[in-house]
Amino acid sequence: MKLSWKVALLSLVLLVPATAQAQNDSLIKWTFVEAGYMDLDAGQSVIGDLESDGYFLGGSFGFKMLHINAQWDNTDGDNFEERRYDIGVGWHGLLGDRADIYADLAYQREENKIPGFPSITESGGLIRGGVRWRPVKLFEVDGQLFYQDLEDRKLGYKLRAMIHIWRVAIGAGWRSVDSNDTATVFARFNFW
Repeated sequence: MKLSWKVALLSLVLLVPATAQAQNDSLIKWTFVEAGYMDLDAGQSVIGDLESDGYFLGGSFGFKMLHINAQWDNTDGDNFEERRYDIGVGWHGLLGDRADIYADLAYQREENKIPGFPSITESGGLIRGGVRWRPVKLFEVDGQLFYQDLEDRKLGYKLRAMIHIWRVAIGAGWRSVDSNDTATVFARFNFW
């Protein structure tokens, strides 16, 4: 029996609250689920603009200075569709209660479809590193550099800002790699 990646992601999300561990008083939380809207601009092709919009689902399970994370993206447009998921493990810490440096390694799979052309599926590694910082209790920023090794090796960046109220955060982000730019708005629930 082949285990679907959707089942694996759902299992991870459901296991998070069931396996809750005490976490220190750090304002940076590593155990959460999030979902949001995304607007992808993948540049130009022979058929015109490659733009699509859709949603993403993701989560992270953190313990001590390690975390496991996963995300699934789904976008559809008139001339372009993209499906992507990644799952990885990483390390975080060093900067105290209000900030963390982090690094993780992930497996990534991406499928792109343009009507009238064969779909392209690529998979490979993803290396991410960045800083999450909460200068005040209600506000968080996240800056990240990443390197993805799909068909072409590409360096990119991701910037996010969030407002936290209790365990819920509302945020916006920007991701850019090569000619692909993605804007997001999202909600996050922190488990502890």
